[in-house]
Amino acid sequence: MPISDKWFRRLGVPFIGIAAYYLQWIMAAFDPEPFNFTTLLYLTLLMLALYEGNRKIIYYLQVQHASIASFRHRLTRQFFWTILYSLVCVNVFYSLFKWYAVVVWGAPDGLTLYHLGYANSLGLILAVVVNSIQLMLYFTNSWQEERLAKEQLQKENLKSQLTAVKQQINPHFLFNSFNVLAELIEIDPQKAKKFVAHFSEIYHYVLNSRDLDLTTLEEERQFLESFLYLLKQRYTSGLVVAIAIEDAYKNYWIPPMVLQLLLENAIKHNIISRDQPLHVEIKTEQEWLIVRNNLQLRESIAIESTKTGLQNIQMRYQALSDLSPIVTNDRNFFEVKLPLLQVDFH
Repeated sequence: MPISDKWFRRLGVPFIGIAAYYLQWIMAAFDPEPFNFTTLLYLTLLMLALYEGNRKIIYYLQVQHASIASFRHRLTRQFFWTILYSLVCVNVFYSLFKWYAVVVWGAPDGLTLYHLGYANSLGLILAVVVNSIQLMLYFTNSWQEERLAKEQLQKENLKSQLTAVKQQINPHFLFNSFNVLAELIEIDPQKAKKFVAHFSEIYHYVLNSRDLDLTTLEEERQFLESFLYLLKQRYTSGLVVAIAIEDAYKNYWIPPMVLQLLLENAIKHNIISRDQPLHVEIKTEQEWLIVRNNLQLRESIAIESTKTGLQNIQMRYQALSDLSPIVTNDRNFFEVKLPLLQVDFH
């Protein structure tokens, strides 16, 4: 949100006018005058006219001469015109006030060169003040705009990367599923038919989720249950998955197919057998979804791992929110904590 001088215009400028009145009253202490509301009003209106006029000149020059390459050239123009305006404004106000005092009040001409010099000094000082304030606002807002532009560019880059990530996930899933199907056709044709039915439901979800950035945790759980059926046909008792998702978090949101990706990563990197089963635990805990598996790494995979799957998940969260997954890896367990997102679409 751009920073403005709204409150300074409303409160600061009138305060300067009041301060200017009492300053000249103090400076004339050797010949004090009683309080004069007209003089106070004159100085306050003068300050307002100086500030608003200088402000409009500065904005006009910033727009009209934005193409001038040399900032020093632009700044010189700005100071020249604001100081010229300030001097003209002060002398016009001074003349009007002097005429009002002599003609309307019928008072003797008590305004001297001292008063004229004092008014012009105020004009010059305020011109410098206005320029300083506007320059500060200009640089601050320019910095904010540049920062927001960079953030927007980063988000656009992340979204493009996210699209690429989704394109990577689907062929990988398709390839693995057909490998399982090929094995089942040879082992058990009846199970292969059932597998095809489940596969069609799963791939229907995959196709529907391609254009989605988020899905509910309940929809992702249902997809994972079907996906596990396919995996169980291949790994039987070598793969043990326990799912414990609390009802309170079923309508929270996560990127689609991240659970499938984490499960595939666990299978890819670990030994799976009846003697050494892979245990995977999926549970909710205080607005986090925790995916945890025991470690029994394959030696060749441990060396060659590029961590592409985790990077893909990190990028997807980075494009969608300020929250990031937390990865914990020790000698016995590998754990990924996924933030559960609350989204208001209204």
